Amino acid sequence: MEPEIIRFNDNPKPEVKNPENVHEDYQTKDYQTQEINVEPEKVYKPIPPTFNESLFQENDKSPEENWLLFGYQASELIDALPDYVKYFWSAYKRIILAFVFILLALLTFRVLGATLNALEEIPFVAAVFQVIGIGYTIWFIFRYVVTVEKRQELIDKIEDLKKYMIG
Repeated sequence: MEPEIIRFNDNPKPEVKNPENVHEDYQTKDYQTQEINVEPEKVYKPIPPTFNESLFQENDKSPEENWLLFGYQASELIDALPDYVKYFWSAYKRIILAFVFILLALLTFRVLGATLNALEEIPFVAAVFQVIGIGYTIWFIFRYVVTVEKRQELIDKIEDLKKYMIG
């Protein structure tokens, strides 16, 4: 298993733990974490460090001090970003992959459609495709549909394909 990165509130730096001793260390120390059950393993959601001061509150600090505070907060956010990305990926992996596959399928159909439209613009190519399609249809009918034995062979092939695909 890969080492797991866990961020705790009292330690702004992430700690790299081996999966075997993470839970032992977690039980011996009093850390504030949020445990989320995501199959097949547990993921610890990173909790951002709390800031006592905010840039949006009225304060009597100089602009330099405000910039330093902003820099510190931005640094903490950027430092915690890999933990957030890891948590987001582990929690929503299936949804993200499904969305990516759907987008790839749509892109593939779009490119295929554009390619076929471009081929139809070439003279005689559309007619040749139609002749090929009609020829294949006639061959399929005579090969699999005309006799009872051949229809049964087609049904057996379809059933084998179902068993192979579905299980």
